[in-house]
Amino acid sequence: MIPRALDRHGLAFVSYSSFCPQYAKRYDGVFSTLTPFSFFMPPSVLAVQAEAFVYGIADARVGLTARAVATARPDIPRGTVVSTTLAPGTVMDEGAPYGLNYRADLDRERITVSIASRPTAPESWGVAVRQRASHTGNAARITAALAPDGCESSARLVEHNAALILWEYHGRRLSQSRRFEEGARDTTRRPSR
Repeated sequence: MIPRALDRHGLAFVSYSSFCPQYAKRYDGVFSTLTPFSFFMPPSVLAVQAEAFVYGIADARVGLTARAVATARPDIPRGTVVSTTLAPGTVMDEGAPYGLNYRADLDRERITVSIASRPTAPESWGVAVRQRASHTGNAARITAALAPDGCESSARLVEHNAALILWEYHGRRLSQSRRFEEGARDTTRRPSR
């Protein structure tokens, strides 16, 4: 499956359960529980060579996560870790156009952490994009959102993160994807070691 997708598209979306079934058995469906493994496990055990990764974690410690992945997989030179706090106690493992966005960009050994404060999410947006009870439910919601008459809030969230994936995939050279992904954010950057 992975080689075929790479040959055809040059890009593959891979469920971690295909290369880490024991982790999947234990943690699938446990969306609200982070463990120490959550900070590095899925991208670190990729069963393929990779030039870059994009990883979302429901925790503000994105720099720690980027460092853990870089330590476990020094062969992957680039990557981005994202997280968004929408309200106290409400954290997404996605980049979002609302809330407090945390991001760590890995470039070889250098990790740059940025924090962006965006507008507060309308309540209707939070309801539209909330986590579903299963991966199948989440996938169905994304598919429905991308239909011509789909949910605009969910579509924007999917597009926002897809732009980040394309930006990483193209070696951070797609300025149009980068502008869309970043939006008009006010960012504080600080290098981390």
